[in-house]
Amino acid sequence: MKYTTNGFTLIEAVLGMAMLTVVGMMAVPQFVVAADEASAQARWDISVTAKNSSDKITAQTGEIPTVIALAESLPGGQGKAVAGGILVRVDGGNHIIPTYANALCNEPTSNIDDKVRCVGSIS
Repeated sequence: MKYTTNGFTLIEAVLGMAMLTVVGMMAVPQFVVAADEASAQARWDISVTAKNSSDKITAQTGEIPTVIALAESLPGGQGKAVAGGILVRVDGGNHIIPTYANALCNEPTSNIDDKVRCVGSIS
């Protein structure tokens, strides 16, 4: 009489699960790093967009933009003018793109009607 077996033994199943666990443990940190890098890139991109908008407004009008004008110039209505900068939402969190009243970027704007001579980056 010949016996045939179907399926896996308990040892084979346990070893298979152990191997999948080890592979998963190596892959998860890579996804976390990639997510952090994507978030940092998104913050950088919106900061660069604000800087470019400031330059564009100055080139088109010959005037230095106010915090309000700069916030309104961001695509898709992404920005809201607040004291000290532009409030934007990136990756589900609120961040402020700092704006400065002087070209040295060391005197923050204190009012939404202040002229923006320098735009900082979200840190």
